[in-house]
Amino acid sequence: TSDYDQRTRQRTAGKIFIGIGNLLSYTCPLIFIDRLVNLGVNKSDAWFSFSVLLAIIASLVMILCWKMTAGCEKKTDTAVLEKDNGIKSILHAYVQLLKLKPMTILIIWKIFFNISYTLSTGTLALFLIYRLNMSASVSSSIYLLSVIAAFVSIPIANHLAVKYGKTWCVQVI
Repeated sequence: TSDYDQRTRQRTAGKIFIGIGNLLSYTCPLIFIDRLVNLGVNKSDAWFSFSVLLAIIASLVMILCWKMTAGCEKKTDTAVLEKDNGIKSILHAYVQLLKLKPMTILIIWKIFFNISYTLSTGTLALFLIYRLNMSASVSSSIYLLSVIAAFVSIPIANHLAVKYGKTWCVQVI
């Protein structure tokens, strides 16, 4: 969409699904691993089994999303399609985007955010399980609380962003 408020609403829906993914990724692995270890499977094999299961689920979800959104693409002028050179034009568009300073800053910010987020959540899991000796179910409950907090804040942030603008939200909140 080219509508500013509609993009905000779409990102809100995306954040909700990201929250569901976080809920599953925070709680399920620890419970799954704990159950397998209690059944006598060593931790390494339990983690490998979960990784394979996760890869299968992720592949199925990607295929499902692809199939469900097929045909929803924005219609393009046929003259533009005829002029299109496929992957070459896509790469050219990315190079042009990377020349824009705001886009470069956004990409760098996103990379560092994802690295720090991954390290912080992974460190929290290790801290809870190996330093505080909490069980997987207790650790999962702590993660569950963080996801619930995110679910509560997402609609509030969406409402404020649409009503007052994203810039105001970033400056005030």
